Amino acid sequence: MKWKSRMMKRRGGGRWQGVMALLLLLLLKMERRRRIFLDPTITTQARCFLTVNNSCFRGERGNIFNINHYACEVSYDASCFLEKNRDLLHMDSIQLLARCTHEFPKIFSSKILSMSEKILNLSYRRSSGPDSPKCSVATKFKIGILENTRNRTLDGILRTQSWFRGHKARNYITRYKHGVVIVQTYIHSEKIRKSFLILLHQRRAAILIQKHQKRRIATNSFINILRASVAVQSAIRGFLVRKYSPDASLWKKNDNSDQILVKASVIGELQRRVLKGESGLKEKEEENSVLHQRVLRYESRWLGYEGKMRSMEQVWQKQMRSLQCSLSVAKKRLSIDGDNTGYNIGERKSDASVEQTWCHQPAALSPSMLVFKLVLKL
Repeated sequence: MKWKSRMMKRRGGGRWQGVMALLLLLLLKMERRRRIFLDPTITTQARCFLTVNNSCFRGERGNIFNINHYACEVSYDASCFLEKNRDLLHMDSIQLLARCTHEFPKIFSSKILSMSEKILNLSYRRSSGPDSPKCSVATKFKIGILENTRNRTLDGILRTQSWFRGHKARNYITRYKHGVVIVQTYIHSEKIRKSFLILLHQRRAAILIQKHQKRRIATNSFINILRASVAVQSAIRGFLVRKYSPDASLWKKNDNSDQILVKASVIGELQRRVLKGESGLKEKEEENSVLHQRVLRYESRWLGYEGKMRSMEQVWQKQMRSLQCSLSVAKKRLSIDGDNTGYNIGERKSDASVEQTWCHQPAALSPSMLVFKLVLKL
């Protein structure tokens, strides 16, 4: 908001001060020539001046005309305009004009100050009459009251402005603080989340590494202990065998010769075992040859059975075809002689007998029964 007000002041401040100064000079000239100029002439001159130079004159309705200032649009009543605006300018407005950067408002303010000084001198001269003390006391009292009210109003305005600005600044600071706190909390939480995830991954990786390391150490230690125990056991067993076996002389070697001394009893025992193994091997070979011959016989018999089964299947197929032909012929005859009821009944009985024979005949000549009988004969 501050920069907007500054921009408005930069853009329109000097221009509007110059316009207001020109309008004030115009009014002063008309005040001097009040007998010549009237109120309508004021509106016409203001319209001409504003429309030609600044295009700020907005409209005219009877005795009312509108002027568009930089702050807002203000309407003026042209009736009795000179009588209403005969008062002198306020000292603050004169000082404001004197502070302007342009030369024209400065000249205008200096002229107004000189005119006000002349008016004060004339009033002072007039107040030197017989009723001057009473008038001066009354005017001083009124001036004092007006100054007090002015000071109070200015103090109130300043206090309200300071309170409003302070309240606005506090609200802005609180909102800014809240925003900063929210952003900080979000950033800190995001950092903490990332660090926690990193720590979690590190912990999981450390657990896995420790598990594999412990497993490797345990397996290595177990293998070492197993090898050591096997070596110790083998050494102890060898020592005991060498110490307490009756054939301890077999383990001793002659230092002068590389021959091993073996007893004759041991050699005879080994020869007997070899002979027994050879005899057992011959018996097993004979048994295998007998079994092989039996298998060949069974295969030949099975081939004969398969040939018989195929011949029987062919016979059964021929019988089925003949039965189907007889059934078709019987059905044709039944369709031709359908009017005779007695004949139909008899034919139905014959059909039933044929079906019964057809159903019982395969059961009597089923291949499973034939195979079973052949197996029993064998």
